[in-house]
Amino acid sequence: MKIQFLGDVVSLGNGLNEILKDLHIEVGESEQTILIKPADKGFSVSVNGDKAELSYHLPADFYRGLSVAVDALKNGYDVSLSQTPVFDTCGIMLDVSRGAVLKLEKVKDILRRLARMGFNELMLYTEDTYEVKEYPYFGYMRGRYSEDELKEIVAYGNLL
Repeated sequence: MKIQFLGDVVSLGNGLNEILKDLHIEVGESEQTILIKPADKGFSVSVNGDKAELSYHLPADFYRGLSVAVDALKNGYDVSLSQTPVFDTCGIMLDVSRGAVLKLEKVKDILRRLARMGFNELMLYTEDTYEVKEYPYFGYMRGRYSEDELKEIVAYGNLL
């Protein structure tokens, strides 16, 4: 599916490219357009035929609204929806303790899915499943995240 964005999406950077890959969206000239506007809070999206309008405040609002708009455009239905978050943060805690350490790519996949649902926080419950260089046997034989992997997870989350 090809969509043309009208308005500023440059500020979303590479995070948008990551989300578009999951949605199987190609950006370019198209009859299906999404007009992007800033909003004071939350997001609103309206789809009428091949035209959509999306107003958003934060990146998580944009990705939630984009998911709604893309679904409506793909499946040919009109929609009008506004949502305003009640809390500043909304997210989940993943239990990656006791041998349940997820691979880095899976954590990134979960982060993208959360972004598309409008979530903006992920916490990892780790117990002893992270590297402590001064204690090489900390979490021994349990699987663990290296310092670089944890930094990569944080950087990827900030990208979205």
